Amino acid sequence: MLDFLEGKFEQCNVIEHYGNSWKVKVSRDNFSIGFLFGLMEDVQEEYEVSEYQVAQTTLEQIFNMFATMGENDNPQARKKSMRKRSNK
Repeated sequence: MLDFLEGKFEQCNVIEHYGNSWKVKVSRDNFSIGFLFGLMEDVQEEYEVSEYQVAQTTLEQIFNMFATMGENDNPQARKKSMRKRSNK
């Protein structure tokens, strides 16, 4: 199934895996979420997928991603910025 998804989407990343349960993030490319539901319905039997869920990224997830990126970009600059604000 992973090989199939990697061949279909530009990006395909395994987020979680335990037992026979997988959480996979794929790029949207030019596909609708309805297309992905249809794709999963079409291959569900072939790849013996008993359950699946399709969801779009939430605004909260996007915000958290940007917040994390900002912290990891330059932690020293962030510390200096925090010190300046606390000294005012």
